[in-house]
Amino acid sequence: MATQSFRVLPGRGAQGGLGGSLAPSSAEMAVGGSLVAAAALGGGLFIARRRRVTGAGV
Repeated sequence: MATQSFRVLPGRGAQGGLGGSLAPSSAEMAVGGSLVAAAALGGGLFIARRRRVTGAGV
C-alpha cells in the first residue's frame, strides 16, 4: 500500500502577543460585576423563598 506525501502550505504563523494577559478591559469588568451581582441577588431570593414558612406543614 503506497501512501501519498503531504505538502505543507506556507502561512503567516500564529499571531502571538500578550492577548489579554495583562488586565481585563473596563467593559469586561462591568459585565463580570453585573453577573456576580445578579447571582448574589438570585441566591438571596432563593434562600429567602426556601426559608419562608408555607402552609404545607413542613
